[in-house]
Amino acid sequence: MVSVTVAVVCFTLLGIVVSQGRVQAWGRQLDSLPGREREAKLSALDRMMNVKNMEEFMSLLTINGRRVTENDMYSPYPSRSKLRISSEGGFVAKADHCSPREMTVDLELPEPNQRMVYFPRCTRLERCGGCDSSGHVSCVPEKTETRVLNVAKAQVPFPESENLLFLGFEKVKVERHMSCRLQCNLSQEKCGKLKLFLPSQCACVCPEIGRCRVPTEWDPQNCRCVCPKNQECPAGQKVNQINCRCEKDFNRQEIAIDVYRSLTSASKSPSLMGNKQQPNSSSSYGQSGSRPSAEEKSQTQTERPSVCPGVNCPPNFYTQKTRHNLCVCVPKVRRGSYYRRRQAILRTQERLRNERRSALEQRGGT
Repeated sequence: MVSVTVAVVCFTLLGIVVSQGRVQAWGRQLDSLPGREREAKLSALDRMMNVKNMEEFMSLLTINGRRVTENDMYSPYPSRSKLRISSEGGFVAKADHCSPREMTVDLELPEPNQRMVYFPRCTRLERCGGCDSSGHVSCVPEKTETRVLNVAKAQVPFPESENLLFLGFEKVKVERHMSCRLQCNLSQEKCGKLKLFLPSQCACVCPEIGRCRVPTEWDPQNCRCVCPKNQECPAGQKVNQINCRCEKDFNRQEIAIDVYRSLTSASKSPSLMGNKQQPNSSSSYGQSGSRPSAEEKSQTQTERPSVCPGVNCPPNFYTQKTRHNLCVCVPKVRRGSYYRRRQAILRTQERLRNERRSALEQRGGT
């Protein structure tokens, strides 16, 4: 048994040494390649981080299976300005890479008052600026130096004076940027749990791109398949995010209004008017046996607590909750024997489910 374990350990160590040797050999082979071939091993997005001008960007472009040349990009006609003319007409934008350039900088001077005057209050110094191909990077200083500038200082000798009293210079320290670099503003925390952070590209990408079934589309923001954003449904319906089909929206009251209009138009037909049921004399409406008046009916309906507070239904409708816990407006129609049998069956099924659930709970407790 011990000999078998020792053999397994030896084979594992041998495999690790061989794999490390292959990785080192591949690295030496990559370092020995010329500059262009070494860049070819990198992806185009990785190389975009170091692109500084249009010529370097053109080295990544292809058209019809060949490299893009200047004849494809620029017009052969000369231009009087420094900007070149594109092949489609108009000037081509010039890149402004991250580099030091003169910018207006406010000087840190004492707070001005009515008697002290400083000049100037701002100047121009080299500061980092520019942009990059990625929108998630910023141009930050890599090397800086501190300069001391002299700012003229004067005093107002008395109010309404036509001259100022020169008091010398005020020394102010300012920072000058010597060189700049690009810094990625993203991190794994900013990318979130759904995406991975790639420092080489300064981007948040999905771990894997799934294959979406028609008609769903891949959403790179949420890393999942979703329904098309431009999908439209008829009035009173919404898109089901599971199968991308249009289904009835029970939260909208327009459906109840349409049902109410259809029932109102159907109730005016003579076939429905003749099917009115006679009141049952055996039912008791009170101690005296008389039928309640319309005012008593309305008072009873208003005192009944609402199942869905805040939902207003049209006339001859009442609120009811569905099995999905949605509030809908149901028309107040006469319910026949089929409805009563259906309700009795549902109550029986609910009672059996409750009894079965309680029996399982008692069995689990024992």
